[in-house]
Amino acid sequence: MKNKLSHSKFYNFLIVAIISIVSQSCSFVENINSKGFLQNQVKSEDLSARIDIEKIKQAKIDNLLREASQAWSNQDLDKLELIYQSLEAADPGNARALDGLKNVSLARQHIKSFNEVKEMIAKEDYDLDLAIQKLHKILVEQPGYLEAKKVYVELLSIQQQRITDRLHKKISYNKPI
Repeated sequence: MKNKLSHSKFYNFLIVAIISIVSQSCSFVENINSKGFLQNQVKSEDLSARIDIEKIKQAKIDNLLREASQAWSNQDLDKLELIYQSLEAADPGNARALDGLKNVSLARQHIKSFNEVKEMIAKEDYDLDLAIQKLHKILVEQPGYLEAKKVYVELLSIQQQRITDRLHKKISYNKPI
């Protein structure tokens, strides 16, 4: 009887040891626990890990957005493109990344159009109305483009002066001597 009792204690000890070892293996615990007690513990640990990963991801996104803001201030379009591509890679489908890439492309188009206008007005005989139209289009899409706004105002002033000069000529030719 004494031998049976010690075997029983040994088996109980062995079972407790096996359960404690197995409880450290998440996949095995999930498979053997049909009541959900240890399974809930594993899921909460997974949730905590997922939350930590999401916090790290969000911190990276916030950092990239701060960098983008600084790059916009410096008008560094190449850096902006890299930042928004990194943001897209970190968070696929991110609306701010997609909008940022679209805005960088649009800014490049505006710079190209603005340079065309500057080349156009460098010539003596240029189409003032066409230059104003191009600048107007740029400013409608990007109202904060200060350099384009300055040239636009100057061209509008020239246009207004030309209209005024034509009216004065017309009035002076209509006056009898």
